[in-house]
Amino acid sequence: MDLRQIPKYSEFQFSPKQNDYCICVFVINEGEKLIRQLDSMSSYCNIVDIVVADGGSTDNSTNLELLKSNQA
Repeated sequence: MDLRQIPKYSEFQFSPKQNDYCICVFVINEGEKLIRQLDSMSSYCNIVDIVVADGGSTDNSTNLELLKSNQA
């Protein structure tokens, strides 16, 4: 087994790259904490792109419709 292989993943993009920099939020089962975090970061969307990297949440906190409504 080649340990350098990239694990299977899904990618969803709600808008194209808009800024030179991004903030990456790494999550696993963060629940409402993630929504509050994204809400508090929304004022920075004009200077950085926000990327959510989910490590396999099972609590529905990274539901695509939920993230889209929060402009993640």
